Order: sequence, then structure tokens, then C-alpha cells
Amino acid sequence: DGEQIDLEIEDLSMEHDRMENIATLVRVGIPNGSCDYLAGIVKDCATRYRNPPEASKALRTVQERAYFSVSLAGFVLADAGDGETACIPEAFMPSSHSNLSS
Repeated sequence: DGEQIDLEIEDLSMEHDRMENIATLVRVGIPNGSCDYLAGIVKDCATRYRNPPEASKALRTVQERAYFSVSLAGFVLADAGDGETACIPEAFMPSSHSNLSS
């Protein structure tokens, strides 16, 4: 079963890489702004959810689109920031440290 876990982790890593690539394309490739684009696809999914199709396969497709849309929004709006230092003004640093410890 260790092999199965390794394969699942590899699948998640590939999915993560794929979503990061798509998010980069959305950020730089949408001429009118990625937020408007994301709002449109999420709104479309919400509309489809309000009027769900009868067939289970069609409903599953709507659910998959909703999952993908929300995941994409997360990747576009908040990148991982791997290896980066947060740009927090010094004025906020003491209060954020005290909030974390309480």
C-alpha cells in the first residue's frame, strides 16, 4: 500500500503543477483582468448549481467544473510564495506576532 500512497502523492503533485501553470496563463493572458474572468466562471458554475441537470453524469460535470473553478481562483489569487519572504510592513509585525501567540 506504500506504492499506492506514492502514486497518489505523485498525482497530487502533477495536479498542483498543472494548476500553477494554468493560473500563470490566466494572470498574464486575460486582457481585461483575471478577476473578472474568474468571477465569470464562478458565476456560471453557481448558475448551473441553481438549476442542476437531471442526469447524474451531467451533475457530476457541473460539480467538477465548480471544483476546478474554485481551485483555479485560489491558485490565481494566492500563489504559493515558495521561498519568498512576506512583504509585511514593520508597523504590523509586532501586532501580528502577538495575535498569533494569544
